[in-house]
Amino acid sequence: MFKMTFEFTDREDTDLRYINAALSGMKLSKLNIEDDDGYLAKRTEFDAVTQEPRGISYRYGFDRLVLEYEADEDETLYTWQVDTQAFAKGKYKDSNAFHDMWCSAHPDRVMRALTQYSFQDADVFVVLHHEKK
Repeated sequence: MFKMTFEFTDREDTDLRYINAALSGMKLSKLNIEDDDGYLAKRTEFDAVTQEPRGISYRYGFDRLVLEYEADEDETLYTWQVDTQAFAKGKYKDSNAFHDMWCSAHPDRVMRALTQYSFQDADVFVVLHHEKK
């Protein structure tokens, strides 16, 4: 197994793009998250006229992510990607409900790992996935 470490200090929404750009150039037989440290970002949208809150959205980002991977040529090789999604607490009753929604929305991908994190206001799901062959 090999390791790839990503560290982000700016907490911008570009972390997943960098991670997935790096992964898109690799064909791997296995991928898993060995270690991660992330944060929940909360955004409140306000009405331009009344200045009243109109909606709240959430995003999960990585400060640090360590991926462990293999490129065993005797096994099928895939192009892997990482997806994170954050929702107001209770939108999905459990990870199975999120799994079903995600798989339905991505019929061309295979979910290989799903991790759920719970925060006070939100639930976060981290997905490792690759293309169907």
